[in-house]
Amino acid sequence: MDENMIGDFKILAQNSAKDISEIISESGVEVIAMLSPWVDVGGVGKITLNRLRDHMSASELLSLNRPGKFYDFTRYRPTVHINSGKQVLKVPNTRIFYGSIGEKFYLLVYIKEPHSNAEDLIDSLVSVFTRLGIKRYCRVGSMYDAVPHTRPIRISHTINGSKVGSDSDSESDELIVSAYQGPTTILHQLNDKLMALGIETISLMAHLPQYLQFGSDLMGTACIMRYLCDIYGLPEDLIHRIDGEKQYGEVNSFVSDNHQVAKLIKELELAYDSMIFREEGTSETTENSLMDPQVKGFLEEMADRLDNNFIVDKDEDTKLDM
Repeated sequence: MDENMIGDFKILAQNSAKDISEIISESGVEVIAMLSPWVDVGGVGKITLNRLRDHMSASELLSLNRPGKFYDFTRYRPTVHINSGKQVLKVPNTRIFYGSIGEKFYLLVYIKEPHSNAEDLIDSLVSVFTRLGIKRYCRVGSMYDAVPHTRPIRISHTINGSKVGSDSDSESDELIVSAYQGPTTILHQLNDKLMALGIETISLMAHLPQYLQFGSDLMGTACIMRYLCDIYGLPEDLIHRIDGEKQYGEVNSFVSDNHQVAKLIKELELAYDSMIFREEGTSETTENSLMDPQVKGFLEEMADRLDNNFIVDKDEDTKLDM
């Protein structure tokens, strides 16, 4: 058996067997993962992991040895970058970083959703996690929903069938138990296999306003990071809530003179406040407003302009465009 391989993952050359042994010797490694592109609208998962990676000065530990086994490169395109005057090819991959805060080790896992051989990828991730002795797996992400930007972002969650965090957090009107039914990702099997091994699994999903569609949603990121800080005892300066408040606050100046958009937001506020959209679905009026071509065009233009106002530096690390 190749000592530099764990399933389909290769241990990167700069990491020695000693590094792996050090991680294994730790009592309970934490995993925080994201999945793209299926559940990472607004880049919430990517920005969250990049922020943690920078804070920990995390190093890349593992990546798929032959990513073409799992990915169609006509759908996930490789990219060319210029580095020191030379072209460098970056191939889409699933990548695993490790770092520490104090005496606690973390794995930060950037998962690309596979086009084929998904079961092999899942089994390889299970092999990595069991080899490194993880005690908990947490996946963060985001989805669009019929919610207004003027209300707190809801975070739906699952954790082995029970609630997350302290009682006070669990009862917060921002944290809701996921009741989603419908299309999903095959990576849910990873959670099932880890739970069967007695490993705790957590999923945190931010519900973002469908009509904004920012490339970098900083408020969604702040809300996810807030719960990670509570769960793992991370420093609160990682939240950057003021950036999210500023980004969402600027939306108001764009929509104030557009009566159709203002009406749409009012309908979403009423639905949010009454929880009708959770129990009976979005009203027909709201659905029609969202589909109106003029409203849609205005909102897309607004999102593009505001995205340009909020260029995220380290959080939007092009080195991790996978």
